[in-house]
Amino acid sequence: MILTAINIGIAYIKNKWYLSPYSLNLESLGEGNFIFVGSSTDEWAANVPAEWIEQVLDYCDGFDNWYLFQSKNPARFLEYLDHPVMRKSVLCTTIETNRFYPDIMRNAPVPQELIERF
Repeated sequence: MILTAINIGIAYIKNKWYLSPYSLNLESLGEGNFIFVGSSTDEWAANVPAEWIEQVLDYCDGFDNWYLFQSKNPARFLEYLDHPVMRKSVLCTTIETNRFYPDIMRNAPVPQELIERF
């Protein structure tokens, strides 16, 4: 199984979130793939509308694949644990340091909070 990175549905461009109908209209994600959904954005960020997340999860559930979802806001995963796609998903977060540098980590949670949420 090969891990494929794809931005399905949500993009963050010039400080604004967008739901991309183009990527939700792809004919097929195939089957038997392991897809890193939203590899260059955080689909689970606090300011992403719930309806958008649901649309992406529903779309992914329509294909026989495994999915990797990563977030700096892993507490939000809890809202969607009952979604059918979660039976074939891996949830993860990254913790780069135990220090917090507010000048460069503006919107990221304090590392200790991130650990507690996950």
